[in-house]
Amino acid sequence: MYDMNALESEGMVYESDALELRDIVYDLNALKIKDTLYGLNALDIGGMVFDLDALEIWRNAAPKKIARHPFVINRTQSLILFPSAIRMEASSVALLLASLLFSAASAVDYTATNNAGGTPGGARFDSEIGLDYSKQVLADASSFCWSIFQQPTEADRRSVQRIALIVESMDGVAYNSNDEIHLSADYVAGYSGDVRTEITGVLYHEVTHSWQWNGRGAANGGLIEGIADFVRLKAGYAPGHWVGPGGGDRWDQGYDVTAQFLDYCEGLMAGFVAQLNAKMRDGYSDDFFQQLLGKTVDQLWTDYKAQYSG
Repeated sequence: MYDMNALESEGMVYESDALELRDIVYDLNALKIKDTLYGLNALDIGGMVFDLDALEIWRNAAPKKIARHPFVINRTQSLILFPSAIRMEASSVALLLASLLFSAASAVDYTATNNAGGTPGGARFDSEIGLDYSKQVLADASSFCWSIFQQPTEADRRSVQRIALIVESMDGVAYNSNDEIHLSADYVAGYSGDVRTEITGVLYHEVTHSWQWNGRGAANGGLIEGIADFVRLKAGYAPGHWVGPGGGDRWDQGYDVTAQFLDYCEGLMAGFVAQLNAKMRDGYSDDFFQQLLGKTVDQLWTDYKAQYSG
């Protein structure tokens, strides 16, 4: 535990008035990063301003504070630094500065619009869900997808600069087209139960389509939808009407059926879905299952059904 008046990292003590990193001295009243000087009372990186009392990178996600941790870096572009008591491991100071720059550069723009405000569904959306909450869900779901797919860097992911939610009157539930998620106000109006939780799960599914690879269009549609529902399942938003483990007639039946099957495969090898998704970046073959798990997908489906037949 280090007091701000004597910050120690890698055996070196830095007075708070003159923080030195790799032979570069940073005056705490004027922090310099890559030849750019930032005033400490209003630290500006990439167009984002940070308050020193709780240094936070703010874009579309609310800052998240975790007790006993000096700062938190996550994929929703949110970082908090507690200057009153900082615990740092080796190289943490340098990591923090690098993370500031990375977060500023890698942010995705999340937007939400309600075009059905004059309808019962649009009104219910505003009162029980809301645009701000929806934008937060888009950011959190993206972060969760990157974690599930083991995509820590932008180079690992699809190139997505913006994900937009549009609430409108239409049939069905929702769909994602070119990273625009269209949500049915009619579905919101008619849903019986906790509509906020339901729509959160729907958004996790749809956001997954923005980040998953599809085998350059060659992947089975049931598998694509199954991966999206797998993410929803792992996020804890599976609704009660889904089939349970072992349900369904075919492994590629899609949605909840395929999601439960993929969860079984994930149990055979941790990180299976992430590796399967990575393979789908440049194409698709059912042989991917055998390459990863040593059995054909049909053999795996037979084993899966047998496990739950009793």
